[in-house]
Amino acid sequence: MVNGIHWNRERVYRQINILIPLDHFVYTVSNLHEIPHGDERVQDKTNRDTALRSSGVDVVDVSTSTSCRPGVRVYYSSSALTKGIASCVRDLDSMQANLFEYLFNIYDKTKIKGNRDSNGARVDFGLGRIQSTSKKCADSRGGMQQLPFCNLNSFHAMNDALKAEIRDLLLYFHREVNGEGKPYNGCVDDLRSKLVHDLFNDAGWGGPFVGWEYINISLRSALDDLHKHFDSMNDRREGYNHAVIYSFLRSRRNKKYRVIIVMTYRNLMGCAMDRVRGHNSALHRRADRKQGRV
Repeated sequence: MVNGIHWNRERVYRQINILIPLDHFVYTVSNLHEIPHGDERVQDKTNRDTALRSSGVDVVDVSTSTSCRPGVRVYYSSSALTKGIASCVRDLDSMQANLFEYLFNIYDKTKIKGNRDSNGARVDFGLGRIQSTSKKCADSRGGMQQLPFCNLNSFHAMNDALKAEIRDLLLYFHREVNGEGKPYNGCVDDLRSKLVHDLFNDAGWGGPFVGWEYINISLRSALDDLHKHFDSMNDRREGYNHAVIYSFLRSRRNKKYRVIIVMTYRNLMGCAMDRVRGHNSALHRRADRKQGRV
């Protein structure tokens, strides 16, 4: 972003500022594949907001548990959603401590530099690119279509207690965000859910179906910024074009670190479902070829 007004060659029409708290919070958002997002420092906020407003950009501040368009909902520690985590994850502090230790061990050894994760450490698991060994599914014309490959190596590397806690957390957010009557209740493709469940089980998931197709977990210093980026691999289809982000702070050696858990759906799986049903649109095919996803 240049002077807070342009993103690459595209003009910014609205900027939503979410103040990151000093404990933990949750936010849900749609269409991160086409909306640039990342961190900006609080000390730069006044000048940048002034520049945006003087250029006709709508600047929105989200400072309490609330929602605003386009499709952003923020839940701070006082919100029912965030408080409710403790009802599903038996020991939230233990989960945070276990996950932090797991990530910090990676962070202490190798750090990713110069990309969207800044100087952080990242692990991810779930659905990825189709491989030669990928599972196949019969399509509507009697043919066979390959499905995305499910890689759970990072998940299996966790100890049993942490794996159980992560499963509980993912299941909680799936039920509270995607369930009937919830904010994002459009995940109603039973065949897609069954296939994803099977892919996870075949990869050794060994627990209840948590709904999400891809989970990205990262750790970085609380002083480091997350570079602005698009989540280009997120699904674009209605009902599956959103993500839930859970974030919390932990300390080590007088330094604070932020852990971020992103739960979302994959465009790869949406494309596979289009092929299985025989109605992959030209629009989706062009987008897939352009970004090398199929």
